[in-house]
Order: sequence, then structure tokens, then C-alpha cells
Amino acid sequence: MKTFTTAASDFTTISNDAAAANATLGKSLINIGTRKILAMRDWLFFRGQRAYTSIASTQAYALPDNCWRVYGIKSYDGSLYYYPKEIRDRKIWVNLNRTTVSSNIPQYFFVDEIAKKFEVWPIPTSTAVTYYLYFGKKFVDMTSSNDYTTGTVSIPLASTTATGVTGVFTAAMVGRYLLLNDFRNEIVGYTSGTVITVANQVAVAVSGASTDIAECIPLPDGFEDLPLWFALWQYYLKREKARDSAKAYKEMFDVGVADLIGRDSKSVSSVFESQADMQPINPNQDPYSLELS
Repeated sequence: MKTFTTAASDFTTISNDAAAANATLGKSLINIGTRKILAMRDWLFFRGQRAYTSIASTQAYALPDNCWRVYGIKSYDGSLYYYPKEIRDRKIWVNLNRTTVSSNIPQYFFVDEIAKKFEVWPIPTSTAVTYYLYFGKKFVDMTSSNDYTTGTVSIPLASTTATGVTGVFTAAMVGRYLLLNDFRNEIVGYTSGTVITVANQVAVAVSGASTDIAECIPLPDGFEDLPLWFALWQYYLKREKARDSAKAYKEMFDVGVADLIGRDSKSVSSVFESQADMQPINPNQDPYSLELS
């Protein structure tokens, strides 16, 4: 686990130049390296999940701020799981919704990229359904110069709700990480200045722990130095007398990326299999003209 602050500090230390301009360059190169890695493939480790509780007579729900693309949805009504199919064609979706159909068993969903929402069909009738959205994450350049370390934080056992004392949480902290006992837990929701939501339930209750919120390199443990190796490779590449150093850091970066690909290929994905474009039956169509296949 490495924070952006630590990686930026390592850059100035290794390059032996703590000048403000070099520090800024290091942060920029670390972000570029991170983007380069994340753009190489559809990494399994860079996917997220978000749970939503249905709202009676409500069809659309906001996508997470860090959602890059939606892979699938499943729903749970308290006894059974359902896996609605995606409709990608807006015209088909509009035609399907010309007649209001209500049910807690979803058959289709549609992602509205303009409104940044996903919609389900039929429309739920109560709050009895939980929708699980599976998505690929969007990377936003890391900018924070310092971790936020004001106050204390507590999280009940098996909970994702973190309550702060003395410190003040902000909406800008969503996407950063709460660091506890050498583990990082992504902040996925902001409720108030004293309450935030983290991605994973804690296995051990946290009470009065020192707050430490930071931007972290979004790579698995053991691979967080890859953006730093990329930054140093590019830094020394511009210096004629340091080409050997550039070559060494490039080799470290390439070997690390190859190992990361090997690790990711062995991962088990909970994301749904790809599907062909759906052509659902239009409920407004004359039933005598329907052709079943």
C-alpha cells in the first residue's frame, strides 16, 4: 500500500532534487504512468461494485462518480437473485417503456450515459429489492500533497459506516482511501462532515483510531511502485549522462507490468459474461402479431 504523497516523495529523494519544479514533474509523471498502466487492459482489480435499495415507482438510479463503464447488474428480492439483460439501443428502451410495467423482478436494464444513471424494467413496486451494480472504475489524476490526519474515526464490526470525531469529512474525499492498520479501504460515499461510507466491511471493530485519509496508487499490493518506476524512467531518459538509469527503471517497469498481467489473469471475475444485443418483446405490440422463437 503506497500513498500518492509517499510516491511523490520517493521521486524527489531518488532523483536527488527536492525543488518545487521537480516535485511537480514527479507528480505529473506518476499520474501519467498510472494512466498508462490502467489503459493497458481491462484490469479485474480495477472494478467496483455498488449496492442500491430499490425505491417504489422509481426506475432510474445514479451511477457512481467513479464509474467508467457498466458490466452488469444483478438483483436480490430477499429470496432469489435475478440477472437482467442490458438493452443498449435507446430506441428499443423508449419503446419498451411506452407502457408502464411494474414488478420487483427486473428483466432488462439500460445505462443512460448522458444522465449518468441506470434504469431498470419493469419498475420496482417497493423497497424490497437490492440492485448490485458491477462497473469498471474511472481514474482521476491524483493531486493531494498531504494526507488528511485530523481527528479520529470509528467503524462498528461488519459495517461500512465510518464516523469521525473532531475532523471534518468532505465530498472530495470520495475515491480516496481510509488507511487503518496497514490496510486501505476506499471511500465510496459521503453523508456529512462526520460520516462517510467505505467499500468494505471491517472484520474488526475500529474505535477512536487516528484518521488517515489519502490518495493511493490504485494498483494491487506489491505493484504500487510501478508508476514511480515509469516516472524515473522518463526522468532519466531526458538526461544524456543517466541513460543507464533510464534503462534500469524501464526494465523494472516492464517486468513489473508483466507480473501484474500474470496476476490479473489468474483472478476470478464476478462480472457477467458478455451478451449479444437484446431485442426485447415490445409490450405495446399487438399480441396476435408476436412471433416466438
